[in-house]
Amino acid sequence: MECAVDVEVFGTAATAAAAAVGQENAIVARAECVTAVELYRGDLLPACYEEWLLPERERLRQTFLEVLQQLVVLCENARDYPSAIHYAQRFLRADPLHETTYRRLMRLHALNGDPASALRTYHVCATLLDRELGVEPNQDTQDAYARLLKLEGPPADRVTQASSAARERLVGRQAEWAALQTQWAKARKGYPHLCCIVGEAGIGKSRLAEEMLHWVRQQGIAHAHTRTYAAGRALSYAPVTDWLRAHSFEEARRQLSEVWLIEAVRLLPEILVDRPDLPRPDPLTESWQRQRFFEALARIIMAANQPILLVLDDLQWCDQETLEWLPYLLRFDRNARLLIVGTLRPEEIDANHPLTALLLNLRATGYLTEIELGPLDIAETARLARQVSAHSIDAGYARHLYQATEGNPFFVVECMRTDAFSDVAPDEASLPMLENAALPSTRLPPTVHAIIRRRLAHLSPAALELASIAGVIGRSFTFNLLAETTSLTEDTLVRALDELWQRRIVRVQDATTYDFSHDQIRAVAYDDVSPVRQRRLHHQVAQALERLHRDGIDEVCGQVAAHYELAGKNDEALAYYRQAAAVANRLFACAESIAYMTKTLSILETSPPTPARNELKLDALLHLGQMLHIVKGFATPELDSIFQQARALALHSSHHGKLFSALEGLHVYWRQSCRWLITTALEADMLKIAEQTQDAAYKRNALRYKGVSLFHQGQFGSACDCFQHAIAEFDSQARSTTGAAHELSPNVTTLCRLAQTLLLLGYPARAHVHQDTAMALARQIARPLERVIAVEFAIWAAHDQRQYDELPRLLEEHSAIVDQYQFPEYVASSMMLRGFLLAHQGASGPGIELMTQGLAAWRAFGIQHFLPYVSSWLAEAYGWSDRFAEGLALLDELVIMVEQLGNEFWSAEILRLRGEFLLESGAPVMEAEEAYRNAIEVAHRQDARLLELRATVSLARLLAVQGRHAEATPLLAAIYAWFSEGFDCPDLQEARFLLARLSV
Repeated sequence: MECAVDVEVFGTAATAAAAAVGQENAIVARAECVTAVELYRGDLLPACYEEWLLPERERLRQTFLEVLQQLVVLCENARDYPSAIHYAQRFLRADPLHETTYRRLMRLHALNGDPASALRTYHVCATLLDRELGVEPNQDTQDAYARLLKLEGPPADRVTQASSAARERLVGRQAEWAALQTQWAKARKGYPHLCCIVGEAGIGKSRLAEEMLHWVRQQGIAHAHTRTYAAGRALSYAPVTDWLRAHSFEEARRQLSEVWLIEAVRLLPEILVDRPDLPRPDPLTESWQRQRFFEALARIIMAANQPILLVLDDLQWCDQETLEWLPYLLRFDRNARLLIVGTLRPEEIDANHPLTALLLNLRATGYLTEIELGPLDIAETARLARQVSAHSIDAGYARHLYQATEGNPFFVVECMRTDAFSDVAPDEASLPMLENAALPSTRLPPTVHAIIRRRLAHLSPAALELASIAGVIGRSFTFNLLAETTSLTEDTLVRALDELWQRRIVRVQDATTYDFSHDQIRAVAYDDVSPVRQRRLHHQVAQALERLHRDGIDEVCGQVAAHYELAGKNDEALAYYRQAAAVANRLFACAESIAYMTKTLSILETSPPTPARNELKLDALLHLGQMLHIVKGFATPELDSIFQQARALALHSSHHGKLFSALEGLHVYWRQSCRWLITTALEADMLKIAEQTQDAAYKRNALRYKGVSLFHQGQFGSACDCFQHAIAEFDSQARSTTGAAHELSPNVTTLCRLAQTLLLLGYPARAHVHQDTAMALARQIARPLERVIAVEFAIWAAHDQRQYDELPRLLEEHSAIVDQYQFPEYVASSMMLRGFLLAHQGASGPGIELMTQGLAAWRAFGIQHFLPYVSSWLAEAYGWSDRFAEGLALLDELVIMVEQLGNEFWSAEILRLRGEFLLESGAPVMEAEEAYRNAIEVAHRQDARLLELRATVSLARLLAVQGRHAEATPLLAAIYAWFSEGFDCPDLQEARFLLARLSV
């Protein structure tokens, strides 16, 4: 078998290339150089640091760079500028501080007719040299830059000013930097973590994150940076996409196996350029499909197999889908050497913001560290001012500056860049309007607003025009987008963009994009544009995006829609919002879909009520309701209005399917608050549609909904009939012909409900069969919502039968689903269930605390139809920890709650538990006996034989203690004799044991 050593093969190829160059045969030399370059795949044994290896590794690297540099020259001499640019860029990836190659690349871009890229190359060069070495480009590079701009001489003064501004060093923040370093040290040892830098706008969050990024970059550690924007809505997973495109993960993308590469194409369509043979991924129409998609994204990040730093600026504006993926990434490999650093303005989020729930979850599980930034003190303010300004800062000036800015670093820098106080005498009385001035965190103070306006006013007309357009774009922007939007000539555009960069209005973000130096500058630039001109510019930006992305409009359709809406072009905005919602649906990006559907509805509200408009509105309402169920939960207040509107429109359209969907949505909403009169009327309407259409699916769903209402009202026999009839409708023929997930999934819930009802009716064996069938069906469907429903009902069944040894296994499965998919109600439920298990295992303090948090979340969601039931679990936990007074107070509340809600299915057990707690609290025995007898009466009336048996056992035990055996024995014997199955369950075993004792 033939074998080759890559080092030897590369060395031979490099020697051949050098020989060909020496023979001055350009064609052969180029071919040999290409061969050698392609053979070099990276440093020799990069993970090995043996002393003998280092010189050889460096020799091979230098050989590669020499061949690559020669190849650039050969391509340029052949006037193959695109190839020369390609190889020059590859050279800079290997040696990013090689200034000569930057000059060559500037020239190549200019020769290739792309002065904008030439200008950007200089900007990147200047930024890198300053950041890495603290120097500015040498005179040759500045001369090349001046020639590029067609200036008479090098712009020495302007470059010096820009460089000096760029060399601002981090001031203060020693404690915060130490906290970041501590978390990085832990992450390097295999403890993945999120550090959230928190503070108001301009306080220095991004600056601290950039310092960390720079520190890591200097060491050659894998890293990536992205940021989000307040203006408009980015496509879902946009920050993740930026990370995945980072150079650090280039090799990981190449080596990713096909099954994961197909998933990655969803965010990285450019993969198909190199791999056109790849199958296109199916749309993500179900939440369960995200698992493989999430895993593919995580695999790219983790493939680096080294410490990784990811930075996400402005978490408060991050899309919900990225927020859902972040905890998945942190938990994907529990030993990953990963640190995520995010920045956050806390004033931008509230209790309902998805980031709030994420931070709560990560904080509770130990994955989060929050680093809060406050203002600089007066000494640090002076140090920062001296660093930015060319002239001296005396104590009086520093005091005035501190009063004006209150130590906000961004405001300090802006004041110094414009010499805001250069004409101010250094005494306190000269600045009365600034003394004790409050600085709002969400908007600029008037003084700093005026400073930024003054900076913008000094721009040339062309640069000011460009700043206005960039402010309207509202996010990072490319030269091409500016060129498509403005009427400026290319030469004027290049000069104007350079002026913005020189004056530190914009900065280089990456190889192709620019961004404002700070969001506050963007805000002022936008606010200074008149409303009429804003509309015109939004229209121009929308059209420019259409032209630039005509072959991939899906990626920006949300942006296009927003610009058209702000331009007053509602028809165009409507079309693009609906398209954006469709794109979000394909990624199962529910929050994005909600936002776009909400926009769609707001535009439709302004349109005349034609049949076509009403049909669009009906579809949007139903879709919005379904998405809100997933994202916010079944009891979200706006659901009533949404489904009522949908119902009214569906009645006029005579569309049975859409009308039934609206009725379903209303039923799910109203049963959360136990409004049984309303749900009964809705059930009648659903059954009427089923009769009119003779549709089996409508009938079984209507019966299921009716059974649920009856169950919660304690009418177990009637509820059981409804569930059994619903399952009967789902016959074998329906299974074989319509076994799609949307047909099978209602049967999972119906089976779970039937199992729960049969258990309370006293048929534990039959209940067990139906619950097992539901679990098997949920796994067959493989949708997480059905799986978590089935598992939760199984947990309840184990609890209701006192089979506590089943709980750890079931709860592990439940938590795995909830942690990944973050269904709101089930997140709260998971907290409560985990707390219950902790309390049962003896950790009563933490367990009760976790249960209390979970129940509080349930109450906040407005879920009441299971609230008395799950609250009684907390009472049980109080009992295990001998906190009987607290447990009794809770049970008294539950008795009142049950009466008010008419939610009686667990009332017998609540009354029985109350009797137990009365005894333990030292209350009169007669009170406990009365509670037991009340429990027996309620259970008997409901035919709840299991609960009747349990209450009778409690009463019989109390009577036995009092010596009333003759009274206790027939009571217990009668109810025990009723049972025909399930004699191995704990309740029946306890009853049998007590009967034996009573007979002695």
